Amino acid sequence: MEPLLLQSETFQEEGGAPGQAARSALGRPRLDPISMLVREAVQNAWDARVDRGRETRVVFSAMHEKFSAAEGQVLRDIVLSQRPDNHPLSRQLRTEFGRLILQDRGTVGLTGPAFVDRTPRPEDRFLNFCRMFGRTAQAVGGGTYGFGKGQYFLTSAAATIIVHTRSMESGRALERLIGVSLWNANPDGKETGRHWWGVQAAGRAPGKVGPAEGAAAARLAAAIGFRPFADRETGTSIMIVDPRFDAAASAGDVAARCIAESMAIWFWPRMLGGCDDRGTLAFEVSYNGRAVPVPNPVKHVPLRLYADALRNLRDHLRTGRSVVPPASVHEVRNSRAQRLGWVSIALAPTQPRERHQVARIENHQFRDQIGDDGRGATHHVAMIRAPGQVIYYERCRVYPEETLEYAGLFVAADAADVEDAFAQSEPPSHDDWSTDDMPDERQRQIVRVALREVETIANAFADAGRPDLGMLEQDPLGAVSAELGELISAPGTGARRVPRGGGGGGGGGRAPSGLAVTGPGRLQSFEGSVVLAVPFEVGGDVTVIARPRVLLAGGGAESDAPRGGEIPSVVGWRRSGGAVIRTGALNLGPSDGGDWEALIGVPGDVVVGVTLELS
Repeated sequence: MEPLLLQSETFQEEGGAPGQAARSALGRPRLDPISMLVREAVQNAWDARVDRGRETRVVFSAMHEKFSAAEGQVLRDIVLSQRPDNHPLSRQLRTEFGRLILQDRGTVGLTGPAFVDRTPRPEDRFLNFCRMFGRTAQAVGGGTYGFGKGQYFLTSAAATIIVHTRSMESGRALERLIGVSLWNANPDGKETGRHWWGVQAAGRAPGKVGPAEGAAAARLAAAIGFRPFADRETGTSIMIVDPRFDAAASAGDVAARCIAESMAIWFWPRMLGGCDDRGTLAFEVSYNGRAVPVPNPVKHVPLRLYADALRNLRDHLRTGRSVVPPASVHEVRNSRAQRLGWVSIALAPTQPRERHQVARIENHQFRDQIGDDGRGATHHVAMIRAPGQVIYYERCRVYPEETLEYAGLFVAADAADVEDAFAQSEPPSHDDWSTDDMPDERQRQIVRVALREVETIANAFADAGRPDLGMLEQDPLGAVSAELGELISAPGTGARRVPRGGGGGGGGGRAPSGLAVTGPGRLQSFEGSVVLAVPFEVGGDVTVIARPRVLLAGGGAESDAPRGGEIPSVVGWRRSGGAVIRTGALNLGPSDGGDWEALIGVPGDVVVGVTLELS
C-alpha cells in the first residue's frame, strides 16, 4: 500500500478563515462534549437514512477500542505518514493511542462529488462533511449550520479523523477513504489549519488530493480497523484518532457507557419510532470488543415515563380518542389557530434509578432526573423537533406529592413554517430554543407562544396534585405502595370535612361528630384486586359517604368512566383490625366512632381521588 499524500489548505490572497475559528464555531454549548458528539453523529446518520417510511431502520454503532500493533503501524506509516508542522499528530502518534469508530448503516453514505466545483447541495454529503464548514438549512433533517462536525476534531487529541464511506454513484457502489484534520493556523506559514490525506486527484493540479477509492480504499480501511461493508451495503464510518474525554469519563469503559446512555437520553423518541412512526434508530456500543448495554427507553427509569407520554400521543393522533387520565394530551395553537405542536404528559410513581455514568459529568443536563446517588425526580418536558431528537429538557414545576413524578414531551408540528421557526431558534450546537437573536417577528412569535404554552400546560398538570382548599378543608392523600407497580393513589386530594348540621370547614381539631383523614392513602391488594385504603378518624352517630372519582390533569375530576375504562367505586369500610363492611355508606352508632379506612376500588392505571363527607 502506497502512503497517502497530505494536502494542507493555505490562505488565499483574499484571506480566509483559520482552523481555530471553525473549531470554536459551536461557542459555549451547555451540553457536555460526549452529548455534543453523539447528537451530531447520530443526527447526521438519521438525515442520511436510505428510506423515509415506516420500515426505515438505521443502525448506529460506537466502538471504543485500541489499535492492534499492526493497525497502529499502518495508520502511522501509510495513512498519516506525512504530518503538518506544529500539529498534535506528531506527538500523539509516538505514544499508545486508541480510536472511537462511529458507524452508521441503513444510510446512503457520503454521496456526491469529492471537490467543490459548484455550490454544494444538501445531497452532496461528502462535500458538506469533508470540505465545508457552515451551510444553509437542510431540506429535510435536523442539521442547519454545519458547524457541529467540529466536535469530532475537538474529541480527538490528534485533531484528526479518518472517514470511510460507501455510496451509490451513478448506479454503482463507490467506496472512499480520506483523512481530515482541523487544527489551528500555522503561525510560521500560510496554512489555515485544515488538512486532508488522500491520493492525487485525477485531472487536478499536483498536490490536490481526493479520497482513495474502490478496492484500495477497502484494503486500507480494513488494515486500520474499520469494519467492511456487506455486499451493496452503504453507510459511513468515522474514526476519531486518539479520543480524549472529560476527566470524569476517561477511566476504563466509562466513556463508552456515557456514550450509550447519551444515545438513549437524546434519541429515545426515534428509538421508539418517533411521533410520526416513520422509522427507528437502533444503537450498538462496545468497548474493546465487549458489548456495552444501551438503555431501553421502555424499561429504563425515567425514560419509560417519557415513552408512556409518547405512546399516548401517538395513540391520540392515530385514533382521535382522549387519553385515560391522569395522562393528558394537548394541542398547542397560537391566536391565529395555527398548530404549533402537541404536549403529552404522563404520571407515575417515583422509581429508584440505576447508577448512571453520565452523572459523573459535572452539570450534565439530565443529572437532576437521575441523581448521582441512584435517586432523582422527573418534572420535565422533553422538547423535540420533528426528526426525533430531544433538543433539551425543560424543567417545570415539581409535583407536590413526592412519591409521584411526571414526564412530558413537546413535539413541534412538522409544517414547513413551524419547523423552520424552531430550526432558526437553535444555536449552532442545537441544544436550545431561544428567540433572542431571531430577526423574523413571525417566527419569533411561533417559538415564543409554543414555549409559553408548554410551561402553562406542564405547571397546570403539576398543580392538579395540590390540595384545592377553597372554602372547605382537605387533607392530602397520595402515598404510593411501591410493590404495586404503576397503580397509584390520589395525589393532592383528601377528605372534605363537613361538620354536622352544615356550616364551614373546621380548623385543625376534630369535633366529636367530625371527620379527619389521619394518614396517606395507600394501595393494597384486596381479594385479587387493588384498592386505595384511606384512613380517617370519625365520631359516632354519623353516616360517612365516600365520593370517588378519576382525577384529570389540570385539577379537574371525571365522574363518568374514561373511555374504555371503569369508574372507581366504594368496595367497603374497615375498622382498625376488623373485618370489611361491604356497604356504600358507613352508618355508625353512638359508640362506633374511632379509626376507620375507606376502601376504594382502583380501575387500572388511573389516579383516583376521593372526598369523604358526613351526612
